[in-house]
Amino acid sequence: MAITFRDEKGAPLTHEELDANFRSFFFTASFGANVLLLQRKDGTSLQVPIGGEAFANFQANGGSIGDVFIANSQVTGSKMIIDLKSGSFYDKTKAPGSDGGSLSSDEWYIHFDPQTSAPYYVHFGSNFAISSSGYLYASGAIIEGEITASAGLIGGFNITPDAIHGPTTLGVPSFYISGSASTTESFISASNFNIKGSGDITGSAVLFSGGKIAGWEISNSKISKTTHVVLDATNESISINDETYGNKGIQLEYNDGTPRFYVGDGTGSFVQFDGT
Repeated sequence: MAITFRDEKGAPLTHEELDANFRSFFFTASFGANVLLLQRKDGTSLQVPIGGEAFANFQANGGSIGDVFIANSQVTGSKMIIDLKSGSFYDKTKAPGSDGGSLSSDEWYIHFDPQTSAPYYVHFGSNFAISSSGYLYASGAIIEGEITASAGLIGGFNITPDAIHGPTTLGVPSFYISGSASTTESFISASNFNIKGSGDITGSAVLFSGGKIAGWEISNSKISKTTHVVLDATNESISINDETYGNKGIQLEYNDGTPRFYVGDGTGSFVQFDGT
């Protein structure tokens, strides 16, 4: 395959003519005083200022590169500002301290040397911040993976290497959950409630409104073991085997102020007091 170059009249160019034409488009470069000199083979020259008055003007007054303006140690775009002097990167309309500088302020920035008026390394609105003291604040955060902490606070609870506990009085925590309790030590402990590592529970003011304890069912008004034994606060009665008065078993009832009891087989053998 051959490629032929032609002039404006369509005549083929010789090697010498082709070389001369191509060379006319190439520049040689040299540096002068605050200027870059570009010289083309055909004699055309071009000077590009790289210092002097033009450079001094850029230093003094700043200038633009595309949509970015550079001046006073700041790089400013349409939305964000990089401040090289203060060491910060922030939203143009929501700079550090622009909305009070508090945790709930609507300010968006990253600051490498935070001030007392806005003491946060990172502040993204009212939902996320990292303070200059190292505290992380996040509303609705989802943290996945392994988390290890031997000190700190979670919801008012103190974190220690082997427990989570509440406020202390004379060095004694009001409440704690142990991560290393033995069978004889407290796993959960409060002033009136305690669970040992063995599972033993003690409490001086325990309130159960439902559930089961060792097979006994608990409701708001009744404690029962199936129908074998029933303590009924609503009907003010105690029964064994059957709750219906006169059936096989034992029933003791307050009976609206006329107490009665029945002990028998539900047919002909029984002892009864009907309240009269």
